[in-house]
Amino acid sequence: MGTWERISRWLLFGFQDTQEKRIESRVLLINFMSVLFVIITLCFAFFFLLNSTLLIGSIQALSSIFFTLNFIYFIRSKNYNGYAYAFVTLVSILFVASIVLYDLGAESGLIWLYFIPPIAFFLLGRKPGTIFSIVILFIASVLLWAPEHPMNTLHYSFPFKIHFTAVFLLLLIILYGYDSVQNTIINKLKKSREISANANRTKEEFISKLSHQIRTPLNDIVVLGELLNTDRLNKNQKDLVETIIASTNNLVNVVNSITEDSGIEITYQKKEHIKFDLQSTITSIMNLISRKAPSGFVLKQPSFEQVIPYLMGDPIILKQILLYVFDTIIKCHPGGALTVDMKINHERESDKSVELKFDISVTPKLLIQMPEEETGSQAGMEGVSREVADKFDISMTRKLIEEKGGALVYDCDEEFSRFSFTIPFDKPPRDETIPVTKEKVVSIDKFKKPPKIELKQSNLLLVEDNLINQKIVVLSLKELVRNIDLARDGKEALEKFGTSKYDVILMDIQMPVMDGIVTTKKIREIEASTNSHTPIIAITANAMLGDRETCLSAGMDDYISKPIQIEELVQKIKILLT
Repeated sequence: MGTWERISRWLLFGFQDTQEKRIESRVLLINFMSVLFVIITLCFAFFFLLNSTLLIGSIQALSSIFFTLNFIYFIRSKNYNGYAYAFVTLVSILFVASIVLYDLGAESGLIWLYFIPPIAFFLLGRKPGTIFSIVILFIASVLLWAPEHPMNTLHYSFPFKIHFTAVFLLLLIILYGYDSVQNTIINKLKKSREISANANRTKEEFISKLSHQIRTPLNDIVVLGELLNTDRLNKNQKDLVETIIASTNNLVNVVNSITEDSGIEITYQKKEHIKFDLQSTITSIMNLISRKAPSGFVLKQPSFEQVIPYLMGDPIILKQILLYVFDTIIKCHPGGALTVDMKINHERESDKSVELKFDISVTPKLLIQMPEEETGSQAGMEGVSREVADKFDISMTRKLIEEKGGALVYDCDEEFSRFSFTIPFDKPPRDETIPVTKEKVVSIDKFKKPPKIELKQSNLLLVEDNLINQKIVVLSLKELVRNIDLARDGKEALEKFGTSKYDVILMDIQMPVMDGIVTTKKIREIEASTNSHTPIIAITANAMLGDRETCLSAGMDDYISKPIQIEELVQKIKILLT
């Protein structure tokens, strides 16, 4: 980061994380001018006071104080409009006072008022800037056309009066026209961007739907091929079946390539803005991570004493971000003992919003690859093989955080790695009628851990609305497990869950009546009152980036996309049973 970038970031005081670029440039300019005016007026104050010009020195000192107070007001409140109006007013008063009191009443002194319209237009906008400039023109006209009087020391020639008024009006017209043209261009660009975004959204929905529709029959072909290949076949039949399997796998690779190359990164479309409990949201994710973490993985629970308990925002997005980070840590776990410590603090706070900072430290250091196109370097990756480096891609996490108006930083030294990210949230209004989304969570240590059981003795519940998929999964697993019950939708699954005990639940996502996400949340709510936990595996044709995190953040323990490999599914079931 260059010197000017550092200065710019300091002058913005975090305003760049929550506002559009046009406002950001205005904030940068007004902050720079405020600092400049504070320094200039302070220097003039010292100069005049040292020369015993007390009136002028006192006015300069007061101007410096008012500019400083206005600057501090903005830093604390982030209220740009009030800040800008106060700044332009102070500058105007300072210029007019200079003309009246500082012997700048000569024609060259009045020219300083030409600076007011550009400042007002840029900082306030077209309409307020025009009104403000007209007020300044009125004040200038009073000074220009005031009748001669012994008390009036300002005298201007008639040609200068006409010239000043004409130039000021011309400047006002030019600024008004420029701002109008600029707004027209910006609106056209926004409209073009919206059209492009809608087109991309349509493409994403088409590819996602196509992927889902193709993966379901592909899954049937793959599993049936594997089942046929286990039976007694002659050589010719076995070759034919293997060819079918190979061709199907090639088709699977084609579908995967289409979804990967399409540019679709996040399929979580439903954005929520609800009041939620921060502690319960974080705790539910950490409990999930603790259950799936490898041996030697120590996850310290964060303290919530210094943070606001309730927020307005999207808890699912926060869960997705944390899942990406923790999955990265687990994926890059070098083996042995690993300690993860998370701290949550208020980075910035105003009356209506709060920006939380999450610091996740990992000891010892991880082997992590930062995307070269975003960082320009491979931070902490010296001497690491490409295979190891490819384990990690931070772009998904960064995209989610930046979409929420935050920022993500990864750094490391010889002993530890650290993820730091900020996310802004709104504060809930002081209205107790707003319902709070508070997840019922139980500490991982308080779960009634069922005894380890063998796969052969396990009872499974398959929640799937497609009859063919039901038949294929049953055919694949019936010889490996004790019993498999079937449910056609989430409602039927809840009924069976309430009357029978299951060791693992296999859950489809897209189903009529009640989908898999809602069903999983309801199961977790029921279990919270009994301190129990039934493993749930998502089996779905939703295989786009972000789908796995959406399932896990809803409370599922694992995820497998169609077409499924039976060996992989069996292995996941075995891990959850033990």
